[in-house]
Amino acid sequence: MDQMPDSQEDFINNPSFRKWVKTPDESTSIYWENYLREHPEQQEKIIQAIESVKRLSRASQELVEVSDASAEEEKIWQRVKEQVQTPVLKKRPYWGWAAAAVIVIAGGLLCSIWVRLLLKLNKRLLNRIQSL
Repeated sequence: MDQMPDSQEDFINNPSFRKWVKTPDESTSIYWENYLREHPEQQEKIIQAIESVKRLSRASQELVEVSDASAEEEKIWQRVKEQVQTPVLKKRPYWGWAAAAVIVIAGGLLCSIWVRLLLKLNKRLLNRIQSL
């Protein structure tokens, strides 16, 4: 370290200190254990800084896990959306019903006209037969 840390924040902001707390190796352990022996007056700040780094590390890990879980959930929903096809409801055209109605009405009219023609022909025949 270039200069002696004055506060808990100085320790927390030091990459070597954070490495020693989170993933210690031989070199960081030697350095910080020597530092503690040489500066016993800073022991309380160091203990508090260690606790802070551990809390921040856990909180950071939880955020990563939540972020990973959210990303995984989003992937799952995306797969579900891809697999589920929303049924497309075909609109049945009303012209089909209208055409059917026209055919029924036209058929009725033709039948009506046909029946009237038959009745007229029948009357004429009856009139001819009676006049004979």
